[in-house]
Amino acid sequence: MNKFHNSLQCIIPPYMLRAMLVNGNSAQKQIALAGITGSAQFRGQRQALSESVAYLATIPATGKQRKVFSTDGSTTLPGKLVRGEEQTP
Repeated sequence: MNKFHNSLQCIIPPYMLRAMLVNGNSAQKQIALAGITGSAQFRGQRQALSESVAYLATIPATGKQRKVFSTDGSTTLPGKLVRGEEQTP
């Protein structure tokens, strides 16, 4: 986690972060490196999410898959299966 706090929250363009990394003082270099690293992590998460959503869109829907569970007053999840999609109440 970044140990620096700045009350001005903004997005610094990548070319500026690279310039700070090359030309900045020690504190500026740490901030630039944290910004570049954080940006790369967000890009990776977005890429993984978009790939998983694209994959899930290719799976055909097989109909409703609803299930009803009962915890019988406990906090243990998911509990006991009470009824599935094809069962009557």
